[in-house]
Formats: sequence, structure tokens, C-alpha cells
Amino acid sequence: MLTSTTRRTLDLAGEWLWRADPHDLGEHYPAQLAYTHAHDARWPEPPAGTTTGWAATAVPGRWPRPEADGDVVWFRRSFDAGDGLANAAAADASLRTVLRFEGVNYLADVWLNGHYLGSHEGYFGAFSFEVTGELRPVNDLVVRVVRATDVLGEEDQMGQFKRDFVGALGRWDMNDPDHKPAGIWGAVTLVRLAAVSVDDWSSAGGPRVDYSVAALSPSTDGDALVEVSGTITATLTAARTAALTAADTAAVMSPPGGVTLAWSIAPSGFDAPAASGSTSVVVHGGRRTATVDFTMPARLWYTWDLGAPRLYDVTLTVTDAAGTVLDDVRWTTGFRSITRGAGWSTELNGLPFYQRGANYLSDLDLSSMTPERYATDVTLLREANLNVAHPFCHVEADAFYAECDRQGIAVYQDFPVWLMADTSGDTVRRALGQFDQLLDRLHEHPGVVIWNLGSQPSEANAEKLCAALVRRATDADPSRIANLGNAAISYEPHDDVHPTRSFFWSRETAERLERRSDWRRDTHMYPGWYFGGLDTIADLPLDDFQLVTEFGGQSLPRRELLERFLDCDAPIDWATIARRCGQPALLQRHNPEAATVDELIESSQRHQSELVRHHVEFIRARKGAPGHGLHLFAFNDCWPSITWSVVDHDRVTKPAYDALRTAMAPVQAFLLDHDDALRPGAQAVTVHVVNDTGRALTDAALQVTLDPGTDAATVLAEHIYATLSPSDVTSTVLDIDLPAAGLHGRHEIELGLEWSNGSTLNRYTLVSRDR
Repeated sequence: MLTSTTRRTLDLAGEWLWRADPHDLGEHYPAQLAYTHAHDARWPEPPAGTTTGWAATAVPGRWPRPEADGDVVWFRRSFDAGDGLANAAAADASLRTVLRFEGVNYLADVWLNGHYLGSHEGYFGAFSFEVTGELRPVNDLVVRVVRATDVLGEEDQMGQFKRDFVGALGRWDMNDPDHKPAGIWGAVTLVRLAAVSVDDWSSAGGPRVDYSVAALSPSTDGDALVEVSGTITATLTAARTAALTAADTAAVMSPPGGVTLAWSIAPSGFDAPAASGSTSVVVHGGRRTATVDFTMPARLWYTWDLGAPRLYDVTLTVTDAAGTVLDDVRWTTGFRSITRGAGWSTELNGLPFYQRGANYLSDLDLSSMTPERYATDVTLLREANLNVAHPFCHVEADAFYAECDRQGIAVYQDFPVWLMADTSGDTVRRALGQFDQLLDRLHEHPGVVIWNLGSQPSEANAEKLCAALVRRATDADPSRIANLGNAAISYEPHDDVHPTRSFFWSRETAERLERRSDWRRDTHMYPGWYFGGLDTIADLPLDDFQLVTEFGGQSLPRRELLERFLDCDAPIDWATIARRCGQPALLQRHNPEAATVDELIESSQRHQSELVRHHVEFIRARKGAPGHGLHLFAFNDCWPSITWSVVDHDRVTKPAYDALRTAMAPVQAFLLDHDDALRPGAQAVTVHVVNDTGRALTDAALQVTLDPGTDAATVLAEHIYATLSPSDVTSTVLDIDLPAAGLHGRHEIELGLEWSNGSTLNRYTLVSRDR
């Protein structure tokens, strides 16, 4: 996001008026309506002071209310620009004013003082209009918003073909089935610009830095200075020359034929630039794209577990012949190299990068997501030992990506289409335009490392829509990985594997897309939830573990949250649970003994915790053979609900969060299926150790202890590792001897691992039973 010290901005947030238009008649002229309704025509230019039929609402905000009739709502606001924006423009014809929208969901038409400015599609792309000629001291702004309407939440998802690009905000398993988010969710501002300014509001997109990083190796110090070469590209826009006097024109075009564009790149938090310079740019009335090349030593951006997330501030300043600053902008970026080898083998700045992530959607009401709320969420991700955030079929507000950059969390960014989309060429063309907006918005964030261009698409979508998006992403943005999509490969005979109406792929389809479209296995799997038990995961094909981007199980949140929508003292209300995204049949299958809400809370949370721990350890134990990452489904609830989350809507963690945090530690020792493996007496056990630090660890010491911290603590085994590889799992067979008389009650087995600059613990509980 750009900041500036010279631009004047009027924030139009606050109370607006709204009105539903269930029959979409708001644009009609009086002659189009029956005479009985002709007085209510032309909503784009309502008579001054007329508010009949209109009600107050907050902008930015949600759709005014869930029960608003129809899918069209009009918003209007009168505002006084006499604080200087309008008066200054009138006194100095070289000044320009832009009306900017940060986010409107989904279709927007905009009028100012009765003048139609234009239309925009898509909820995540910022858009603007120059309004210099239309602005008055007192103004009427009207926005018609149409929410996405292409799928019905009441109908089964199979065979529903999406034509709008709202992803999880339109339909998904964790969304409110009775309410689709829509409306003006982002800021609306008026910005006054000087005679020549850096353009960040037109279809040209904002300024950007493209670069390459010098060759790296695993031996490169994570905080070393590395040579970075690149180009800063910016479009400069001048006032319309027809509106300038001869004297004005001479001033704008001085020095002869241009203005001076100065630039600098400095480490964030430091004034001294690492590189800087200036150039003259000729800008006659209209636009001119300027580029400057640079080569500089820079410290690279890493995820928190591989190094430090170093960031840089880029500043552009436009001055005239007299040295007067016409415009200045600043934004933050970073430098890094992300490459993918065979399968999902990935390197970040030359270091092996293993993805430990979770699917994430902040809130159905995006207008509620402040920078502080995003900081809380990203901190929770970081404290769970995750290094990847996966916005699920959704684009967050700018503050989320800035916080991920700052805390060193990589982003696996979905394109916002979930499941089957329309297969027409028109949908493809519109999708490419949406991707261009996505790239404009996120290009400067070093944390965004992967574009995922299909979330469980149909076979037909993968071969057409997703393939077209991969081509666009690869051509426009070679600095990131462009992934064809993730897949739900059929594991059960009853799965529908139809090429257009289903999101399931047959194994033959997956193999064909690997050969023909360079698809890398990026899979979803739910053993222990949708099918089988926890140990069923061991029966799945090894190839499907290259990158697992969904796994998990549901649990109820704490009672205090449930009581907002569920009578927790009455018999379990399965219908209400289903309306809040719970899956009654599966909750009952995995928690058969739960007869009350409190018992279901405890049992479901225990099952989810066991599932998360078991599956994380099982998948990580296949690191490098062939695994390169896993993403939990899902991290948090985006509304008060019953889902796969490990953090509820209030950001209170469930027990599975603690299980996730332990199992996702960058360096960890695992004892898989411990309760089945351990028996009284002498035996051989296999300990798996993973090292995701990107560098080999030497002389690490492992100690296996029975009942640590008690008087009966017993060291069962010790081992020294000469090297712990960062590329695959180190598996070691150890001899241990549990009490031959058996184990009574509850006991703990602790795996304690220490190395030169760190340590980790992993504990397993043994419960006595007949053996």
C-alpha cells in the first residue's frame, strides 16, 4: 500500500444511506415507469434532501442487513469538499482529484453529482476514477452494488458452475449459509494530486519493483548481503493539458520537456538508502511510464524459521524545475528467490523450504479486519510454528499481507474460485482480468510466493481455466510459483469423478494432468473424518503426499461461544449445528458416546486434537520421500460456527491448536503410532526427526524418558546425531525397555532433542490397557 506526505485525502467513511432495489429499477427514467411510480425514478441522482425509502448504514461495512430484498443495493452519501479539495482544484487547474475505492463486493456502478463514472467487477481489486471536472463544493456520490448470485447455498454443490469470482465468500463449507458477504467493505477516499503524480489508481496499476537475486547456495548466510538487480516501474500522470494555461503548461513541462523522478531503496527503519538516483521524465498531458534500473547489495526476505524477514522501503519523488515536490509515494517490499524443483521440492533463497501451513479466512465481514486484528491472527499462525498462510479461495485486505511480510509468514495465495466453474471462454477472459487485479494488489509483497490457480477444480476447469491462469501468471510474474491447482483425488468408490460437474479427480485424470500440464501433486485428504480412522492415512498412495493442502476434522468450540446460538442445556440440536456448518452424521460417527452438548464439546475436541497431531506427524515423517509440506484445514472460524478450525471466531484456541504447535515445531522428534508400537519389555522403536531450518544440524542429542519430571523418571534411550539433514527425515532405531510388569494408569514418554542453539520436546501419553 502506498503512503504519501504530499497528497491530500478526504476519507468518506461514516454514515451513508442505503436502499434495496429488489426489481433492479433504480436506473429507470420516469418514462419507463408507470405514472404511479414515476416520482421514484433515477436513483443515481436523487433530489437533494430526499431520503424517503433510504436508511442509514456504515461504510465501510457489510451488506446492510442479511434480509435486504434482492441482490441489488444502492448506497449514497453527500459530502462537503470545501475543506480544500474542490476549492484548490478550482483555483489551480493543474490539480487533479481522484475518487478511490479499496474494495466493493461484487459489481459496482458509480455516479458523482449525476455523472456516471464507470463500473467495476470483483471484490478485491481497488479501482478509481478521476473526478476533477465533476467535483463541487457539495457533492452527491451514489454507488449501485450487485452481489454475486451465481450459486445457491441451499442446493448441493455438485453441478453448480460458478461465474463470479468471490470464492469462499460466495460458497464454502465454513461460510454462513444464510448470508453472502457483499457491499462496500473497503475505504472510499478522495485524493488530490498535483500537476504530475505517480499513478496508482488507473488500469496501469501502481509502481512496482521487478528484480532478480544473484545465485545462492545453502551455505549462504541468511543475513548476508546479496546482489539484487532490478527495475522500478512507475506511470506518471499529468493534468489534462487542455485545461492548462500557457503559463501552467510551461511550469509543468519545466525543466524542458519533463520533471525529475528521484528514487531510493532503503532498509525499513533506516534513512540511509542502499540505492538511489534520479532521472528526467517527459510527461505531456496524459501518462508516461518510466523505468529505472538498479543493482544493490540487499539482505533477503526469509520465513521466520529460515532467517529474518528483511524488508525495504521504496520512495519515489516527483519535482518540478524549481525543486518543488509535486508528488511523493512510499511503499514496502522485499527481495527473495523462490524456486521449485522436482514435484514440490522448493527452495527459498537457496534453502530447502518445507511448507507448514493452514487454510485461513479472517472474517466474513472484511470491513471489520483492522491491522490490529490481522496482527493477532498472524501472531497466532506464527506461534503455532506455521510458516505458511493459505488464504482459502479468498483475497484478504492489504494489512494481512503486510503483516505476513513483517512476521516472516509465506503466503500460498488461492485464486478465488472454489470447486467447479463455468467452462466458457467468457469466464476465462474475465478470470484473467481478475488475476491482473490480484497481481496489481499483491505484487510488492515478498511473502506471497505461490499462486494457486484452482481450488478443487473440475477436470475441465483444470485443463482450461486453470491452465490459462497459469500461463498468465507465469508470463506476468516469473518471481512466483504458478500452481495449476489442488485436487481431491477420489479415494472411495462412490466419489463422483465426472469431468465437469464434480471436484473429484480419478487417479487416471491426476496422472494425465501430471504428464500434460505439469501438475504437481497438491492434494486434499480426510482420513479419520470423511472416511476411515486415523490410521487409514497409512493406506493412501505415497505419491499423494508431495504437498497436502487440506486435512483435518471438526470440533465444537467452547461452551461460551456455542451459547450464542445453541441451547447447551437441551438435548443436542443437530439441525442448529448443521446450520452453523457442523456435519451431524460425522460428528456422531466420531463421537458416538457423546449424549450432551458438553460431552460433544469434550469428545470432538479430543478427537480433533488426536487427528491433527497424528496426521501432522505422519505427513512430516514422509518429508522428502516425497513430502514437501502440509496445510491444515482450517485455522480459524470466520463467523461463530462449528467447523474444522483450531481457533474459534473469538480467537480463542482449541486443544488442537496446542497439538498443532507441538507437531509443527521446525525441529521435532516423532514416535509414530506410539500406543500401538510400545509394549512392556525390551523392544526396538523407530524415532523420526525432521529439521526444517534449511541447514544441517550437527551433534544433536536425543533423550527418551519415561515419566519425566517425576520421582519415577527413567531414561530409556539416548542417541547423538552426527547430522540432521534439512532435506529429508532422519530415522533411527533405538532399543528401549519398558517395565516388564506392565504400565498401570497414565504414563508419559518424552522425546527431548537438543542442538547447539535450540531444543524441543515432544510427549506421548500411554494409557494402561490389556495388552
